[in-house]
Amino acid sequence: MDARNFFESRGHAAALGASAVLFAAVAAHAALGGDAERDAASVRASAAGAAVVSNPAPKFATPDYSSISVAWSTSAVTEPDGKRAFVSAPKPRVIANVRGRKPADAPPDRILPAPPVPEATAAPGRVSLRWTAVATGSTVAAVSEIRMLRRGPGDNSAVLVATLKGDATAWEDADVKPRAVYEYRLVVATAQLTKDGRKESGMSAAAQATCPAGADIRFTAGSEGNAAIVIVRKWLDGEWLEQSFTAFPRNEERAHDGAIGGFAVREGKRVDFACGFTLLSIRREIRRFTVPFQEREIVKGVLQVREVRREMSRELLRIEFIDDTGATRKLWKEGDLPENAEPLTENDR
Repeated sequence: MDARNFFESRGHAAALGASAVLFAAVAAHAALGGDAERDAASVRASAAGAAVVSNPAPKFATPDYSSISVAWSTSAVTEPDGKRAFVSAPKPRVIANVRGRKPADAPPDRILPAPPVPEATAAPGRVSLRWTAVATGSTVAAVSEIRMLRRGPGDNSAVLVATLKGDATAWEDADVKPRAVYEYRLVVATAQLTKDGRKESGMSAAAQATCPAGADIRFTAGSEGNAAIVIVRKWLDGEWLEQSFTAFPRNEERAHDGAIGGFAVREGKRVDFACGFTLLSIRREIRRFTVPFQEREIVKGVLQVREVRREMSRELLRIEFIDDTGATRKLWKEGDLPENAEPLTENDR
């Protein structure tokens, strides 16, 4: 066999043997190298897991983005050194802005009105106080109460003597002594929030009244031209006492002197209620007054309610008499006016 034939016959066997050796080597390397790679991967996975556990999401104070007008981005949050930043989108804050109105939680524009200054008129046994109605409007808080404070003999400061409705314009103090000086002030209060957070005003300027001595009367019933039922109120033995009497207008033909009052028996004692008043007449006259009324109107589909006062008039009984000072006075019969009625002029009071 020549060399050529030898190598041709033996070459295939050698190639097969070399291939087997190479495959075994590759298989062994793959067997050994694969475990190593898996171990390395497992080590890296464990390290990564430990890094995740030791590197939790940082805690951030919730920022207030209500004043930011531009679009918010994650770059607004600083990423800590060596840490991963976890960013959550902030919860949007909705502010109502309907037709230019302010948010519901904005401070109100209403202000507390100043208290009116009362006017005081003294009569025997009573002081009558009047004042103008408290101003109202869209920028003025509605007055819910008017408080009357009084400083009398022996008082170091003004004390609360009456709490009235917010629309009151008059009050009468019947707890007074003759020849005593009294000082009155008003305070207004509101149940609404005001711009400065107040719900009560300061005290108004003072109104002063000096009570006279003597007596006073009230006209409670009667008939025109015939007779009148009056209550005489008189200061006796350190207190005010009242007694009802029937009085007849002065008329020489009927032998009536028009005297109001007289003697009465009280608790077994004879008490003199003569007051020196003389009844002149009982007649019907027109008395004008106003009463509160609600006007309702629909404006652009919305019901609007306004508080107004409506003028009215009635023919009512009135007496004319001369008091103990010689002055001529007139007095309307009590109980004829509707509730919350306010006389229109001084002549109707």
